[in-house]
Amino acid sequence: MDDLDWLLDLLAGDLDSAERKLGNANTCSSVLNLLAIKLLKHDYQDIIRITDKFLISCKDVDDTGIKLLEYRILGDIALRRPEDIIWCLSMLRIPLLIFHVGHHLPLALLSFNQLLDERLSIFLRRKYGSPTVPVWICPLSRAVCFALYYAFRNGLFDELTRDQKYILTPYLSIVFASISRLSDAVNSLKNVINVSDGYMPRAALGKIYFLMDNPTRSFTELQYALAFAERDRMKGFEARVNLAQLYMLQGDYRLALDLITSALRIKPSPFARLVRGEILLNMGRLNEATIAFKALINTTNKFLRIRALINLSICYLEKKNPKQAFNYLWTAYMLDPNDEYIKLIATLLKRYQETGG
Repeated sequence: MDDLDWLLDLLAGDLDSAERKLGNANTCSSVLNLLAIKLLKHDYQDIIRITDKFLISCKDVDDTGIKLLEYRILGDIALRRPEDIIWCLSMLRIPLLIFHVGHHLPLALLSFNQLLDERLSIFLRRKYGSPTVPVWICPLSRAVCFALYYAFRNGLFDELTRDQKYILTPYLSIVFASISRLSDAVNSLKNVINVSDGYMPRAALGKIYFLMDNPTRSFTELQYALAFAERDRMKGFEARVNLAQLYMLQGDYRLALDLITSALRIKPSPFARLVRGEILLNMGRLNEATIAFKALINTTNKFLRIRALINLSICYLEKKNPKQAFNYLWTAYMLDPNDEYIKLIATLLKRYQETGG
């Protein structure tokens, strides 16, 4: 059978035939295609069955796992299974609770400043220079986030126990914040804290206040979260990663490095390794930063891979090696050709290299 036979059937509107041809799906892409057809057919029970097969034993969720969870959440909403939604969102705990300040660090702009004329430099600083512009809010698509929001508004979670709501609310608050429902997010967390204070609601508030461009309040909430870290099953991992980034932003690199090191002792997360590399980069420890970023350029997580490549470019530009800087930056651009910032800097680097700058 031709690999595209199922797609031709789908385009012709023959969902049953397309489904049969994908029935023995054994690759990531074919499983996701099969789930899409199941969703079009409203076959939610089969979505549960298929995703169970792949997710039950899953410990660390990669990009494919996130897409599987999206289909699973939509199936659970349709079948009104709120307890299963808690399980799905719990698998996304780390990407939901952490934030990332992005690659537009002051050092990045200083490194590239030699390539820019004054007007372009001012433009980039205004557009990308704010240290509190997050680039990673929620791993779920906006469609799934809106589906969860309307499920919440329509009472899907009303019958959960208080303990279940306590677990669910921090995750939902980040989902709501990602679709600009910030007041719903903050109010739901404050209600939970008024009943029982703890790590998860405080850590979620820390992220949301950062998204609201209030790093001072974010810092306060994350410090509160750490006070409950010993009771948390991950010992405050996310709060440590986020606090490390806040300390980095204010130039307290030693404190930032201590916090991210303690986070890595809890969990050797690729994201925490990225943050550690960015701290080392800002400290001028270029060789250590280069090693940290090179360890991430083959990761399957596209977000982390692009950030590592951009930071490697900065490292080599700082080392006065524009050719290698361009190579890494161009690789990042090929992974995300729609990123105008990467394209602009890559073009400037190429021009700088060709003119012997």
